[in-house]
Amino acid sequence: MMDQGLARDTRSFLTKGHSGFFEEVGVDFSLLLALSKKDTFEVTCLKFSKKYGMDYRNFYQVVEQKREQSKFDMDYFEMKDDLMDWEFAEAAKVWWMEKIQKLSVKA
Repeated sequence: MMDQGLARDTRSFLTKGHSGFFEEVGVDFSLLLALSKKDTFEVTCLKFSKKYGMDYRNFYQVVEQKREQSKFDMDYFEMKDDLMDWEFAEAAKVWWMEKIQKLSVKA
């Protein structure tokens, strides 16, 4: 349970115009977290790009061609798994980039 004196001091601090400080810290922390998350997914995308020597769109087409040709070998299943992981990483990277853009306006 919070000490009543501490609660009173905190309310006093916040009502004297310092609440903006805490909001700013919250935005900065959120921005830092979003940048970290975006970087994590960006690294995942780069890993797949390096592994297959192409970007996501080209890789998607390669996997679709294998599917259409009914070439369901072990390579296909590994590629299909990687495609799903890569697709998620691409979508997550874009989502975090949008969050960064919104947070940057607030910062």
